[in-house]
Amino acid sequence: MYCLSCGNGLPEEALFCLKCGKMSPRGMNESSKSEYDAPTIVSVSSPSDPYSSRPSTSYGSQPFEAETHHPSMPPSSYVPPAPPPPPQRHSSPGFLKGLLSGMIVILLLSGGLGGWLLLRQGALSSSAPHTVRPTATTVPQTVSLSTQTPLSDGRIQTWRSTLHAHSIESRWTLNTGQWSDWVASTYPPSNAGITRLSAYTQQSITYFTVQLDDGSCWQQHKLTTASDSDWTSFSSC
Repeated sequence: MYCLSCGNGLPEEALFCLKCGKMSPRGMNESSKSEYDAPTIVSVSSPSDPYSSRPSTSYGSQPFEAETHHPSMPPSSYVPPAPPPPPQRHSSPGFLKGLLSGMIVILLLSGGLGGWLLLRQGALSSSAPHTVRPTATTVPQTVSLSTQTPLSDGRIQTWRSTLHAHSIESRWTLNTGQWSDWVASTYPPSNAGITRLSAYTQQSITYFTVQLDDGSCWQQHKLTTASDSDWTSFSSC
């Protein structure tokens, strides 16, 4: 069965449309039957009542019609209550005291450990020896200077001295392969002390160079085929 007004499908026992509220075909049949069976009642209306001659359009209550708001009625003021706020967690005083005490203990322990490390570092630094780099004026006189070079005939000659001293010694290897005794060599013609000794052989000539602490440089040389005493005197280099 379908509604004659909107075409909505209806159950067989429905008297009104569930969608538009109009009377269903079965409701119309039932209404027509009741009109034929009911006794005729003649109502006498007053001539001054303009609405007494209008036929009644009330078909009874419509239980399935959606509730609508009449324009003349005031709007409903009902507002659903808001949900209650979540309960707030309050920290207990005991928990706060424990947290504060733990922070104080941690600060005290860290401060004590830092102080102990500082004291230990200070003790180690005070007990450690201080290293002083020697300068040109504070170098002890026991520092030795030496140099040697092979001669062209296979022998080796070496020289030695003490830093800032005024003497030079030399020795050389003998034909037997042994070293000769140390012999004092001629000192350069200068009043300055010795700071460096060097020697080299080039083109059968051995050059022995002495540098002094006044900035001067002196050198002597010899032919390697000459005897051990055949050295030229020192000359500026």
